[in-house]
This record gives sequence, C-alpha cells and structure tokens, in this order.
Amino acid sequence: MKRVLYTITFLFLVVFYSYSQERGQDVVYLKNGSIIRGIIIEQVPNKSIKLQTKDNNIFVYEIDEVEKIGKERVSFNPFDKITNPKNTYDINGYRGFVDFGYTSGIDKNVQLTTTHGYQLNPYFFAGAGTGISYFTNTESLLIPLFVDLRGNFTNGQIAPFIGLRMGYAIDVTNDYGGNGFYCNPFVGVKYMIGERLAVNLSLGYGTQTRKFSIDEYSSSTNIDGFNFKFGVEF
Repeated sequence: MKRVLYTITFLFLVVFYSYSQERGQDVVYLKNGSIIRGIIIEQVPNKSIKLQTKDNNIFVYEIDEVEKIGKERVSFNPFDKITNPKNTYDINGYRGFVDFGYTSGIDKNVQLTTTHGYQLNPYFFAGAGTGISYFTNTESLLIPLFVDLRGNFTNGQIAPFIGLRMGYAIDVTNDYGGNGFYCNPFVGVKYMIGERLAVNLSLGYGTQTRKFSIDEYSSSTNIDGFNFKFGVEF
C-alpha cells in the first residue's frame, strides 16, 4: 500500500511540475498599435499570418499590417479551472449519489452504495444512504446505514471535496452477529458533465467494527483500510 501511495504522489508531482513550467506564446505587434497574443498556426512568407488566441479565436493578418513578431514566456497554472472556474454550477435542492468502492486491509471488501439528500448550497450536502458491502475473506455481506456529509471547495466544473460517512452496518449472513459501527472519512474531486450530472473519484479510510456473540461469549474487532471509490452524482 505504501508503495502505491508513493507512486501516486510521485506521478502527481511530475504532472504538476511539467504543467506549471513556463511556456512560450507568440506576440504579434500591429502597425496600428494593437498587440495580439497567441500561437501562430499558419504563416505564408511575405503574405500573411494566422494566429489562434487563448480563447480559441483565430485572426488572419496581412504581413503589411504587422510591425514585428515576438515571443514571450507565460506561466501555466494547472489549477486555474479550480481556483478560477470559467463555468460555475449553483446546485441546490435534491441530490443523489451512486458509488462503487474497494477497500484494502485484512478483510478486503467491495461496496455499492447510494446516498440521497439535500444540497443546501453549492458547497454543502447532507443526506443519508445505504448499500451492500461484501467482505471477501470472511465471505460476509453487510448492509450499511449511514449519514453522509459532503463539502465542495469550489462550485466550478472541477471541484475538490471532503466528506464523512458515519453509521451502523448490519451483517445479514452471520448467525452470531457481525454488526457494528461504520465510519468513512474521504477526500476527492468531481467533474461536472452537465448542469446537475457529475462523476467523482475519492480516496478515504474506512473503519468497520464487527461484534460477535456465541452463547455467553462475545468479541469485537475493527476492520480498517484505505478505500477507493468511483461515483456518479445526479
């Protein structure tokens, strides 16, 4: 698990470094005093140039209109879409989630859950959910019942978020109990693909307490592990 986390961290740093480096752009100085910045995508010697701006607008200038052409370096911030979103989504009212997850640990499990509740504003959601959680080692099936709280850091198309699930899980495959407290804090990022529809990825750490009793004997154990979830929001 540590090797996986180190690898993910290393790849993130490499991507961030490569995208945050300074990059060049063309600067066209016109004889009328205008200055146009972008990328020259076509140039006909001694006749014309075609330039594409950051906003994807395309301009064509006759060479007689151009005073000079230069280059300048610009810094690109990969988090611009997060910190300065072009499109915002002011969602409120009913909101639902469907998540598929996998938890590592002593007793690995796969989980399918659904949450329904109210988006109080673009940043805060409160609801409740349930689902099924299958533990592979003990071959047991649990049904979690939980409160689900989520907070978005922005209301843009790409929005990091933090969340907490807390409740109780019921073992439906064991005659000796197996029920217990359930808790799962997590962080993630969502991507809006429509006015209300979004997909998300999250990483969390889950704790499942399981209490067993046979006659007068009883015991409990905590099953912990990192979990990865993919979800759809609607």
